[in-house]
Amino acid sequence: MSEFTTTPYDQSAIETHSDLTELPNRRMLEQTLEQLIDSGETNISLLSLDLDDLKRVNDSFGHLEGDDYIINAAQSIEESIRAGDDDSEGGDMLVPSVAELYHRSGDEFYVIIRNTTNTQAIVERIQRNLDDIESRASIGFAVYEPNDTVSSFQSRSEAALIEDKRRRRYATFSPEQHEALQVADVQLAMHGLRVTRVDKTTAVS
Repeated sequence: MSEFTTTPYDQSAIETHSDLTELPNRRMLEQTLEQLIDSGETNISLLSLDLDDLKRVNDSFGHLEGDDYIINAAQSIEESIRAGDDDSEGGDMLVPSVAELYHRSGDEFYVIIRNTTNTQAIVERIQRNLDDIESRASIGFAVYEPNDTVSSFQSRSEAALIEDKRRRRYATFSPEQHEALQVADVQLAMHGLRVTRVDKTTAVS
């Protein structure tokens, strides 16, 4: 009787990359950030992205369509951060020498951007390309500060994302909403966070 053998299961590959998108996952993100910080690299921005319409797609068309929605959005974001592309309007180089997309889970993504002086322009390009495929995302970003740890850097990026979600939910503010927003800014400042509001995104530093 011949002996039955199996190929060893490569669990490490699953643990470092998303099954759905095959992108590096949050574990790889944190390892990369730790390596960058330990190496003394300081010109880093971290984007946090949430796709806005995944629940609607899942509820209306099913989870298989939802998976396609995630994959298509991921491909669009990757195209947006691809090195060598120029801005179609001004011809200025928007994309840094290094930018990498990470899939946290579900509709949540991160982008590490290195060697750039214009993170906002890259964010706007991501939004434009997502608009082209009838997708939307809330995006927040943080720029690395000297005392940041991996945890604090992620937390500031995610705080900016939460603020962007709130801002997009109330696109037209009443005076009362403006007042509430100012109160929220004061509360963020008490925790050492500063909010910068721009057209389509919010940065917290």
